[in-house]
Amino acid sequence: MSSCVCDVLPRLETASMVTFVFHASELRRSTNTGFLAARALGAERRVHDGPLDGVRGLLLVAGAGRVLEPGDRGTPLTFLDGSWRQVRRMVRKRRELQALTPVSLPVRDESSYPLREGRRFDELSTLEAAAIAMGIVESPEHETALRTLLDAFVQRTLELRGRHPSGGQTGVGQEPGSDGSV
Repeated sequence: MSSCVCDVLPRLETASMVTFVFHASELRRSTNTGFLAARALGAERRVHDGPLDGVRGLLLVAGAGRVLEPGDRGTPLTFLDGSWRQVRRMVRKRRELQALTPVSLPVRDESSYPLREGRRFDELSTLEAAAIAMGIVESPEHETALRTLLDAFVQRTLELRGRHPSGGQTGVGQEPGSDGSV
């Protein structure tokens, strides 16, 4: 059994230049979805403590005053990938990120990503946020393809951990006395 999602990894073209800026600790996490989103979108990938020259346009952040809209199609879009706390610190510490125009996603349902939980309704996984954003500035097909990728990743990861996506346990991969929590 593997969490590999190569069989469902789409290759999506975008009108906008897309960049993902990763917190260094995210690169090692098995629950990281930003890397999947970046691969699916053919996006540029950077690490937050490295050079950020040339990053321009819009910065997707939870709680920004301006909401991303279809008219933003073609405008460069930057996603930050890290824990929600790390993302807030990345913006606070990097002038290059502060110079971008902050935008948020329209209010939707809470996150459907069970591998990590946010404290606020608008704290989504990076792949969820990318799916919604691409649905707005590109097409509904982009959103569907990215959500399919997320669903496969979550299902395979939970199965590897001995849990069914519905929350039940499979018994596979469980250590004695383990409660199976993620």
